[in-house]
Amino acid sequence: MTNREAPGKSAALKRAGTRIAFAGILGDEPWKIYIVSAGGGTPEVAVGSESGATDPTWFPDGNSMVFASVFFSPQMRIASIDLRTRRVTTIPDSEGLFSPRLSPDGRFMVAMNYAGETKLMLFDLGKQKWSQLFEVPHGRLGYPHWSGDSQFVYVGDRVDQHAPVLYRIRITDRKAERVATLDVPNGLIGHWSGWMSTTPDGTPLLLRDLQAEEIYALDVDLP
Repeated sequence: MTNREAPGKSAALKRAGTRIAFAGILGDEPWKIYIVSAGGGTPEVAVGSESGATDPTWFPDGNSMVFASVFFSPQMRIASIDLRTRRVTTIPDSEGLFSPRLSPDGRFMVAMNYAGETKLMLFDLGKQKWSQLFEVPHGRLGYPHWSGDSQFVYVGDRVDQHAPVLYRIRITDRKAERVATLDVPNGLIGHWSGWMSTTPDGTPLLLRDLQAEEIYALDVDLP
């Protein structure tokens, strides 16, 4: 779960595009959000709590992030952190939502519902209000991704790991179109069952399962 800092027009803590935010877990500790220089170095903890934190995504100016807290729980919610003050603020009415993604222009955010993963919700940061953007009643959405112009959101339906579907939803009129139905004989692969995304030009991108399940017998000479 990584997210590179988006270029911004206003001043940031460091020059935009020079840091990477990611979520990680060590042993039995809760999930935490780390920041590391794009050139390498030692990661620093940006968000850490007993309830866990993951799915970081940058505000355009590089000074703040949104993330999912109370991870893997019906009490999940979306919060933001100001990296200058370390102040954490819960996004209004975000209980039960996770996987936040901010639009490149900083006007909107999308997130999915924890119960069923069938709804994609849209948050207007100016109005501070949620509304439903898209739903697949019998599907399983995952990995929403904004177009570079902030006009569309791509999201995958992973209910069938061998024939995942990629949708594109236009923000202005909420019109959804099926971009591709992919034929993946071996199925998708990923820690959260089937990672899907797009390249910057909208080309479908996914992890395909190529693992083998054969059983081998070995003769070993031990000292």
